Amino acid sequence: MKRIGLTQRVITIAGTHERRDSLDQEWARLLVELGLVPVPLPNLIEDVEGYLTSLELDGVILTGGGDIVGYASDATVTPERDRMEHALIEYSEAQGLPVLGVCRGLQALVNHYGGKLSPVDGHVAVRHSVRFADGFIEGAELPVDVNSYHDFGINESGLPDILEAGVWSEDQKVEGVSSTDRRIIGIMWHPEREDRITPVDRALILELFGDSSQ
Repeated sequence: MKRIGLTQRVITIAGTHERRDSLDQEWARLLVELGLVPVPLPNLIEDVEGYLTSLELDGVILTGGGDIVGYASDATVTPERDRMEHALIEYSEAQGLPVLGVCRGLQALVNHYGGKLSPVDGHVAVRHSVRFADGFIEGAELPVDVNSYHDFGINESGLPDILEAGVWSEDQKVEGVSSTDRRIIGIMWHPEREDRITPVDRALILELFGDSSQ
């Protein structure tokens, strides 16, 4: 079965000095349903390349949660996660591993490749409709709306050259991207926060990673 690495948000435990890596349990449920093996990735790894090589991953998901250094206050940014994800993206590129960026994960891809994020209003804890470019997703019935949980979005002018817009919100923010070779896909909504996986999310994830039969 294919092993998919998942990055983790950083949370601070009130009243202690603990900073913990944390992953929504729903990611495990979703990937197992698709015949994939979830592998949580810790943030405080010095030899990232050696560690990732030992795991023999088949793909990577950059999950949501938290802000990126340079775009928010020191209270919400997580530099150790930024460092890990930069190294992870470089490793995935070198090894030809497929990468899915989800919400903050898409922001991390844009940031890594030299693009720019922009503040957005009305995108936190709401649902809104999106528009898909022809061919962005094959063989799936498109949803009318998606969930939304982000303070920073992406204008098309802020995309790096490696990423092409393929999904837009009603206010013309970029909600989905892909690389030309489709090795990288990024989305601003959260597949793991739906009650059941949508046809679109199923199609995207299986396009990137395949399933246990492959």
